[in-house]
Amino acid sequence: MFTPSPKSSSKGTTPKTSKDKSFERARWAWFATAGFGMIAYLFASGIVQIEFSGNEDGEWKDASEFEDDEEEEEIIEIIEVDEE
Repeated sequence: MFTPSPKSSSKGTTPKTSKDKSFERARWAWFATAGFGMIAYLFASGIVQIEFSGNEDGEWKDASEFEDDEEEEEIIEIIEVDEE
């Protein structure tokens, strides 16, 4: 059975050598490159797309601007049929 070794309670750590610092920087650079590469692949392959609408300056359309009158009429007809 595995038993964890007790950690030393002293807060003093050994100073990092230049080789350790270089390894940490290289590790973070590798992770950043892998993450950026994955995101670039998703956009380049077309799996993820960003579409911009023709609205400028953050203009939003009101609900009254959409033509959903036909759909509303169908819903009203269905409700009237169900009530009878």
